[in-house]
Amino acid sequence: MRIPDRTIVICCLLMVLSVCLFSCEKPKQGKVVVSEYDFYIERVTKTGFELCAKGKVKNVGEVNLKKIVVTANCLSCTELIGYDKGWIHSPGMEKTAEQQPIINYIPIGEEREFVIKTIAYAGTSSRQPPENIPEQLEVIVVSFETASD
Repeated sequence: MRIPDRTIVICCLLMVLSVCLFSCEKPKQGKVVVSEYDFYIERVTKTGFELCAKGKVKNVGEVNLKKIVVTANCLSCTELIGYDKGWIHSPGMEKTAEQQPIINYIPIGEEREFVIKTIAYAGTSSRQPPENIPEQLEVIVVSFETASD
């Protein structure tokens, strides 16, 4: 019994098409969000205060994550250094480990806490903490890696 050429060609095309369709599966994506955060003022010297943040990040992606880097920025702070000049933040400076903590591992759906130190600095001549926390503050996830199981 001989199989017609047209049938062989159709079967080959169907196999190629099915391979293409199954290989186009999207890879699982990692996604992490800052689920909550709070800013607070901490005294570092008699007349110096720093703005800090604490909060949680949550893995809302489809894979486990590792080396999650979190940081905060003060968008309304000044770069002028001096007493009673307000909150000081230099966006161009490289951040330290305290300003950019790394969370080692977060499984899918889990949350982990973080603490960010020295987002901004305020020096006062009155030795009293600044009355207000700056208005334009942000906490962001800088980077993360997917963890291979």
